[in-house]
Amino acid sequence: MNNIIPTIFILTTGVFIVKHLLRIKSSILVIFSLSYLLGSGLITLYMFFLSLFGFLTKPFVYSFSGLILISVFVKTKKNIYKRSFPKLNFSFPEIILLVLLSFTLIFIFINNTYWPPTTWDALTLYDFRAKVLTQTGNLYSLIDAGQTPFFISYYTSSPYLTSLLHSFYYFFGSTNPQIIYFLYTLFFIILFIHGLNKFTIRANALLLGILVLTLPFIFSQTLVSYTNLPYTVYLDLAFIYLLLYLKKGGRENFLISLILIFFSVWTRNREPFWVIYPVIIFFFSKRRRILLTVLSFVSIYFVSSFWQLPLNHLIQASVSSDKVFSGQPTIIDLIRFISISRLSEISYFLWISVFAEWKILLIIFSTVILFARLKLKEIFSDPLLWVIIFSVLLLFAGTYYLSLLRPFWKDIAGSAGRMMIFLPPLILFWIGTKLDKIFRTK
Repeated sequence: MNNIIPTIFILTTGVFIVKHLLRIKSSILVIFSLSYLLGSGLITLYMFFLSLFGFLTKPFVYSFSGLILISVFVKTKKNIYKRSFPKLNFSFPEIILLVLLSFTLIFIFINNTYWPPTTWDALTLYDFRAKVLTQTGNLYSLIDAGQTPFFISYYTSSPYLTSLLHSFYYFFGSTNPQIIYFLYTLFFIILFIHGLNKFTIRANALLLGILVLTLPFIFSQTLVSYTNLPYTVYLDLAFIYLLLYLKKGGRENFLISLILIFFSVWTRNREPFWVIYPVIIFFFSKRRRILLTVLSFVSIYFVSSFWQLPLNHLIQASVSSDKVFSGQPTIIDLIRFISISRLSEISYFLWISVFAEWKILLIIFSTVILFARLKLKEIFSDPLLWVIIFSVLLLFAGTYYLSLLRPFWKDIAGSAGRMMIFLPPLILFWIGTKLDKIFRTK
């Protein structure tokens, strides 16, 4: 019960954005899914600014939630979901797929309802920050909690979306915010299937949705309170809605994709994959290309770094004597250390730590590329395929850079694997967009 109230307030906040600001018209499932994801981002931004002034307290949190609830009630006038219920005429294969999908989601729900955050970073970083902010209402209290330069940097070096979302649930009496990660999973799968259904039949979309959910490296992240899952949800859906905008048009698709990419860097900002977004716009947008490219790059960069500004001077004063690295590699270093042996070493490392777990998926992906190339001549003009290609290139470039920066760079194998879990869902989505064309093209 203590998880229901904050969830309703998040959904209500999101409905205000989706229905009244973006004016999205879709089914109730899509409206709810977008509402929770966008509502979570907006509420945590509001809480962040409250915490800067020490006002992150129950009265301010409750009053904001109440105002949004009243605004939505007044504006909707009982017609918010008019014509929004989908038709439930499923075929027998689709019913089987829905049952399998439901059982998987029920398992995640039961696990996340019963088990609180237990993994290391979930407890010592994300949930710990949430409890500190809930008790003190002040962002600067994280510096006091850190005490030593190492822990000050540890507590303040990553964005606050998940921590503030935990805190929001704590304000309403929740004792286990792990339900958040079930909701992210549920709404991601709904939007994934909905988006894919615009390119292929519903049975294919359902099947690929199940495959996404049951991939071991995805499924494992649905059960823990890390930032990897919310980051994957926001980043993947940003690219999916960008694809919808480029292929189908619609100003609302672009706005949704831009807001989602904002919230991806508000969740995790160390990975540079967001830079692919303006690149794709530049090469594939048919209208206002330069304007949209510059606007997206500048705005995403700002969102990825604005939260660091308030604490920067205090953090630098605290950790200046505890620098981790002695220097940054120069361009000359980057060129000088290029060698076949180093590239081979990095390739082998990435295969073992990232791609080996994707073997079956990569075989299917390669097969579909081959068939698509034979039957569809325009395959390499597909924006989503280039998102996948650029992501892999960025991974190689980033690992190469890190190998020059840190002598123990191979210790990040587990982190590298988790960092890239956003890519398999995009690969499956791309495969889904080609199925009908491959098998129906004469």
